[in-house]
Amino acid sequence: MKTAIPQLIVVAASVGGWQALTRILSQLPAHFPAAMAVVIEPPEPGPASALAALAKQTALRVRMAEDGAELAAGTVHVAPAGHRLTVSGTGRLGVAPAAAQPAPAQPPADALFTSAANALRHRVVGVVLSGTGRDGAAGLTEIHKQGGVCIVQSPGEAQSAQMPMHAILQDDPDYIAFLDDIGPLLMTLATQRRGGAGASP
Repeated sequence: MKTAIPQLIVVAASVGGWQALTRILSQLPAHFPAAMAVVIEPPEPGPASALAALAKQTALRVRMAEDGAELAAGTVHVAPAGHRLTVSGTGRLGVAPAAAQPAPAQPPADALFTSAANALRHRVVGVVLSGTGRDGAAGLTEIHKQGGVCIVQSPGEAQSAQMPMHAILQDDPDYIAFLDDIGPLLMTLATQRRGGAGASP
């Protein structure tokens, strides 16, 4: 029997992102019914140490994303440093060196968000957290076009407000929320939208 593709939460962040992500994931239970794919640029304070620290703060499984890996509910797939992370319509991850991407290349979060939106459509929830620049704003727009839900961290709470502000101005997200509210919101959305998760997008 073909395994159902879980709903997917895609997350983008940069400066202040690890702290923000840790706050959110600490609120989610081990039985969280969606998968999560994360791009944080730059990988501070270092991908290995950051993943180890993150894993200690959450009941979810935390993994460095691997090319060809299947999305799994209750699992956080984090893009390796210097690599782009994408999602296919079969629910598998694509991981490739950023330097191998043809120019002009999409920013990392936009590449993840756009591929997820095109592959899984309404089963995607996009989240933009603290960070500099505008990465993720265009990707949120694509998620919205495909019927997904978009969440942005409240800029006033973010360590760096640039990414949240650009996302709000460009996309008009469904929710602008504080970190302590994003975890429960994701749980509610994942529970409400899991019906039909195994259907073709």
